[in-house]
Amino acid sequence: MRSLPRGVGEVVVRPHHPAEVEDREDQHEEDRDHDREFGQALAPLAASLGMADLVDFRPHSPRSELFRWYCVSDVVGVPSYNESFGLVALEAQACGRPVVATDVGGLRHAVRAGQTGLLVPGHEPGPWADALAAVLDDPSERVRMGANAAGHSSRFSWDNTAAATLAAYHVAQLRAVGTGR
Repeated sequence: MRSLPRGVGEVVVRPHHPAEVEDREDQHEEDRDHDREFGQALAPLAASLGMADLVDFRPHSPRSELFRWYCVSDVVGVPSYNESFGLVALEAQACGRPVVATDVGGLRHAVRAGQTGLLVPGHEPGPWADALAAVLDDPSERVRMGANAAGHSSRFSWDNTAAATLAAYHVAQLRAVGTGR
C-alpha cells in the first residue's frame, strides 16, 4: 500500500490547476487551453509513477455536484500554498471525509489536526505520502476522523459565521464605548 500514497503524494503536491475544466462561458479561451494542457500532463505523471490504473482524472465539476466526489473519496487532499478560509476542506468534512491539508492559513482552522484530518508542513512528497498513508491504511481512524469532520464543519455554517461576526462587532462596539472612542 505504501507505493500508492508515495505516488499520490508526488501527484498531489505538484502545483496544478484542475486536470480538465469544462467549458464555461465566463472562462477565457486561453485559460481553458492552459487547463487542458496541464491536465494532459498529469496522466503521464501518474503513469511514470506506476499508478495510472489507480488515478482517475476527472473534468471540472459544477459546484452543485462536488459533494458527490467528496462522498466517494476515502480522503481529500488540499495541498494549498496559501488559503484564507479552507472552503474545500470544510466541504469535504461536511460530507464526513477526513482531510489531509497543508499547514497554512485558514486550513489550520478548517482542519483539526488529528481529529478531522492531518496537517502537513510544506509540500515535500514524502510527508504528504506518509500523511495520506496514515489515513488510508487505518480504516477505523479514517471513519473516526470522518465522523469528527462532519460535526466540526457544521460550526462553519453561514448562520454560525454570521452570528460570530455580529458577536465580534458587538464586543468591539462595547470596547469602543468603554474607552470613549
